[in-house]
Amino acid sequence: MTRVIPWPLHRTVTLPGATGRSWTRPLLTGLAVLVVASASGVIARAAVHTVPAAGGRLTIHLAAPSRFLNPLLASTDVDVAATSLAFPGLTRLGPTGSYQPSLSSGWSVSNHGRTFTFSLRSGLRWQDGRSVTSSDVAYTYRILASPGFPNQRPELVGMRIHTPNARTVVFTLPRPDYTFVQNSTVGIVPSGFAHSMWPIGSGAFRVHAVTPGTITLAATGQSGSAGQPRLSQVVLPVGPGTAGSSALACASSFFSPASAVVVPTTRLAGLILNVRGMRYAAMRMALIATVARFLGPVTPTPTWPSTRLNVHFGRPADILRRAGWHRIHGYWTRRHHSPTVTLAASTNPLFNRLVHAVVAAWRRTGFHVKLIRRPFPTLVRSILYPGAFGAAIVDWDFGGPEYDPGRIWSRSSALNFARLDDPRLNRLSRAIQSNPSPRGRNRLRAQYGVDLVRDGAALGLRPEQYRCSLPPMLHGFRRPSLVADAAGLVQGAPDWYVNTRLSLRNPF
Repeated sequence: MTRVIPWPLHRTVTLPGATGRSWTRPLLTGLAVLVVASASGVIARAAVHTVPAAGGRLTIHLAAPSRFLNPLLASTDVDVAATSLAFPGLTRLGPTGSYQPSLSSGWSVSNHGRTFTFSLRSGLRWQDGRSVTSSDVAYTYRILASPGFPNQRPELVGMRIHTPNARTVVFTLPRPDYTFVQNSTVGIVPSGFAHSMWPIGSGAFRVHAVTPGTITLAATGQSGSAGQPRLSQVVLPVGPGTAGSSALACASSFFSPASAVVVPTTRLAGLILNVRGMRYAAMRMALIATVARFLGPVTPTPTWPSTRLNVHFGRPADILRRAGWHRIHGYWTRRHHSPTVTLAASTNPLFNRLVHAVVAAWRRTGFHVKLIRRPFPTLVRSILYPGAFGAAIVDWDFGGPEYDPGRIWSRSSALNFARLDDPRLNRLSRAIQSNPSPRGRNRLRAQYGVDLVRDGAALGLRPEQYRCSLPPMLHGFRRPSLVADAAGLVQGAPDWYVNTRLSLRNPF
């Protein structure tokens, strides 16, 4: 039986009789070093190598539009991918799902979780030649905290920023928040960036050209956090189109065939139930139990997308009968009334299978269901914010392992579409922020997720993932264990083996 070893694709070995000389030996089918042994010694006939050559270009097709080449506003996969290469943050989410230094060389937490100090790497420069300083970091975060900024981050309001020198920035928070490090992944922009006509970042790649069909990034010669990039260009097609055989093509999916390369993300498709609009708790719990019964296994939210918790949902019929409901003419009725569930979801085809599965399960169980599909911006503006729905299927972006569920579910959050006002959950959110132990914070997040389910407010359905196809010329692809978004897919691109050449060589 042949055993296929996916990586590493190259390793250095010392061949017998080679007088200590090392050669790169590929572990690829059909590429082998032929060594013939005889009584007189070892004779190397020929070696077929792959020799990684620096340079070349890689096309990454994400089937998404482009709106803003601005890291503070980027939302589509293409824009997030482009700005992540041109505008690194203080930290980045590494390929294993942990935070790693990027523009910073490291950070420290003090004052019982209220003070975060970041030190910038030496020699950082903007792509116009100016030095990157702590003033640029302060400028970026003050924009994000500004009430007039369209993508304002409420969790940064009240934060004080101190820059004792050009390479040190200190964030002082109004209260302890050990989850603050998650905010440090945002791309840093130069002071005065709001008035710039062209994106100028500090990354190892710069925006080289923008056309209606593509965004091209070129290597700057600067070292990134992972060293000098091997690629000279990264090309990002804009819009759906066709990927072609030479592109790394990745698309978001909740259901992936076994043949695809699957990269998990920090996003999760979930079910929200409007607690105010759907006042019968038994009905909400029966709807959740039905989904868990027909779509399982499910993920109680907002636990980490890969987490599975043991939550006993019970039988939907038992939940309703205990609350005084009766099934008449095939539909569940309470006090001679059979309520209709208004389910809202975006028109994004990514949600089609989930939406149809949920609707079918509820109707099969005995509920009237009205389905509303809208483009996502319209859905948020006209359906979710006004609360004109009973249930909704949306996706949550955790962003990283140090998320605070209260930023979505607390009473003051604009994203609290479930209309929750639960003092117990608000206290739990504060406890997560103030807990200095990563294990303790994770335990409290899991409890938060279970409590949301028990309140009949929300349920996670499917972790979102990227389904990728690899071009034949892409060698050395390392599948990340977890990415927050398209940035995690492309940030490793400079180190991938591309533009390789084959050569025959006698090693002696």
